[in-house]
Amino acid sequence: MDNELTMQQEILAIAKELSRARQSEESVLEKLCEAACAEVRSRLREGIGEEDCAAAFTCACAWLAAAGLLAARGGGEEIASLRAGDVSVTTRTGNECGESAGCLRRQAWELMAPYVTDSGFCFCGVQG
Repeated sequence: MDNELTMQQEILAIAKELSRARQSEESVLEKLCEAACAEVRSRLREGIGEEDCAAAFTCACAWLAAAGLLAARGGGEEIASLRAGDVSVTTRTGNECGESAGCLRRQAWELMAPYVTDSGFCFCGVQG
């Protein structure tokens, strides 16, 4: 149980860093982490547990949770960087946040590819 708690804390910490979560967003991000873990866990191949791919599982869950928060912020602009000397503020548009979220999602599933069942492909009957 302690190991699971530690993994959950690590996932949350990584997701906070990636998404630059504000304090007011932390409870939402925590729920997104739980949902990401459940999603990844549900797709693990039979016989593979999260401890078998702990590093990949941790990163993938954090990336998916961060992507969820970035996508939720989607509308409007967010500050991308701020410099105090000679005051410089750079903003990122909602579209750029969406692109970042999509990139994080793709990376998460590519990282987990060896451990999860493939849900993005199926054969359909073709009459010849």
